[in-house]
Amino acid sequence: AARAFGPPRWDGTQDLSCKTLLISCEQGLGDAIQCARFLPILARRAQTVIVEVRPPLTRLFATLHPNIQLVAQGGDLPDFDFHCPIMSLPLVTNLRLNTIPGVDGYLDADPDLVASWRARLGPRERPRVGLVWHTNSSDKSYQTRSVPLDLLMAQMPAGLEFVSLHKEYVAEEQASLDGHPSIRDLSADNQDFATTAAICANLDLVISIDTSVAHLAGAMAVPTWILLPQPSDWRWLETGAQSPWYASARLFRQTTPGDWSTVLGELHAALKVWRDRTGLPPAAGLIKKPGGGGRDG
Repeated sequence: AARAFGPPRWDGTQDLSCKTLLISCEQGLGDAIQCARFLPILARRAQTVIVEVRPPLTRLFATLHPNIQLVAQGGDLPDFDFHCPIMSLPLVTNLRLNTIPGVDGYLDADPDLVASWRARLGPRERPRVGLVWHTNSSDKSYQTRSVPLDLLMAQMPAGLEFVSLHKEYVAEEQASLDGHPSIRDLSADNQDFATTAAICANLDLVISIDTSVAHLAGAMAVPTWILLPQPSDWRWLETGAQSPWYASARLFRQTTPGDWSTVLGELHAALKVWRDRTGLPPAAGLIKKPGGGGRDG
């Protein structure tokens, strides 16, 4: 059931000047990251924008705009004049595929965290690739969206360095990871999405299933290859290798439900070409990304 708020819902028509707007992040973490592109735009229109966020996103969203006030989900809310769920922002802003804001990046990692992780990761002797191969085991789409790590690594060409971007693992995934010691596991110190963003900023490429880290890397304009099941989620459309949401993303799609073999074969071929074209240094993610929400849609 929809939450009940005292103040009215913002439908995109009410004037926000001298007003306070509450944005509730009512769905998943990836959904919130995807639609965070609208927040700086709203912050320029309203007197104050309050964003109710889950704790893993708090430090990351603090970089969006100085006029955005973050509050913990479930806590006491300050006074506000209007409210709107974050996933309703595409609707109330009358979004079209050619007016999506922030396609070239709208989130930045904290520079101090980036520098700290650069030192921790050490010199890059080979192109550095971040990996996300499974979603949360409690997710109903765990089986359809996740890629077995053994299958994924079997298609990885030589000459690359791999970093896991997962924060935690179920026992089965931990066992799979233990069987691939070439993958650096940073989960013990991956505190939240601000940490993950700092790690991504030190990578040349992120390869991910359809999960929140794919949205994070795309929102930072880090080169991001996303492995999609068949059928894929609405936001990736039905066909094509490009995403209207993230200019830095490349989509690899299943042609048959449950069959990753074609996807991973295409990934292998693309990685060899990419590896041979990638120079060192710097990591692509260390280049400053554009911020501020992009086009005002």
